[in-house]
Amino acid sequence: MTVEKLREWWRARKSELAKILRQECRAMGACTDCGSEAGEFDVCLRCRGRRKRNLRRRRHEGMVKSGRAFYVLPKANGARYVVLPGFDSYAVGSDGTVWSRRSRGGSRAIWMKLKRCLNAYGYCVLSLRHAGSTYRRMVNRMVLEGFLGPAPPGTEAAHLNGVRDDNRLENLAWKTPKENAKDKEIHGTHRRGEDCPYALMTEADVRLARSMRWRGMTPKEIGEILGFKPHTVGAATRGDTWKHVV
Repeated sequence: MTVEKLREWWRARKSELAKILRQECRAMGACTDCGSEAGEFDVCLRCRGRRKRNLRRRRHEGMVKSGRAFYVLPKANGARYVVLPGFDSYAVGSDGTVWSRRSRGGSRAIWMKLKRCLNAYGYCVLSLRHAGSTYRRMVNRMVLEGFLGPAPPGTEAAHLNGVRDDNRLENLAWKTPKENAKDKEIHGTHRRGEDCPYALMTEADVRLARSMRWRGMTPKEIGEILGFKPHTVGAATRGDTWKHVV
């Protein structure tokens, strides 16, 4: 008998033996995978969990390492993924996406892409859960910390093209506040005055308050007339705020 015929005979015999073994295990109430007690099921609880995990891993491509365990992340447009430092249940991609494997019952093997959330200034922010606490984090800082490490002293996350919701790694860098302010002036994204979403006064209010202050009225009197608090009027009339208004 040739080697090929032996292989064919063994394959056919192996499948028949496997069927007989599964039938005997079902009759005895044993697991068809490991032979342990499975009760009314064909597979025990441990083997069912293993099958589910293997199925989930086969459905996705790419690997991300977190400590000693490997968790699956999809590959999209050649992006790279790293686990966020200090938050093992979250990962960031070089394409600016954020992924989570958290669930209500604990951790899961499948990573889910989180939806973007913009704050009042147009930056992407997310709320992360860790050790029973919630942390509000900006996505641009998360991407830089994940790929480039912690921020050097005296620096902040800056967008090189001026688009605040573009959090791709190649569009981000650590810069000082002064350098970032210069970039904002170049990009035309610096919000001041009435463009600021938290502005309480308008330029007309500031000019009127300054003229009233020049005539000898106190910030408290001006605030009662215009409907602002005294410290808001005082900062505007002294030039601490609204410096660009002449």
